Amino acid sequence: MQWLVCLKNEEHYFFLYEEEDHDVLLQTLGKMAADKDSGLTWFDAAVLSHKARLLKEAQQAYQGIE
Repeated sequence: MQWLVCLKNEEHYFFLYEEEDHDVLLQTLGKMAADKDSGLTWFDAAVLSHKARLLKEAQQAYQGIE
C-alpha cells in the first residue's frame, strides 16, 4: 500500500493506492486537475505524480526489479 498527501490551506488530499494501481492514480490526478471544481491544480498533480514515480522506483529498487 502506498500513500500520497497534498495539504493546501484548508484542503487536504489523501491518496491510498496499491502499487499495481499506479497508472490509475496518475489518471485520477489528471482528472482531478482538469476538474474546475476541484482545488487540485495541474501543478499539484505534477508534483504528486513525480512523488508517486519516485516511490515506485524506490520500491522496485528495494525489490530488485529494473
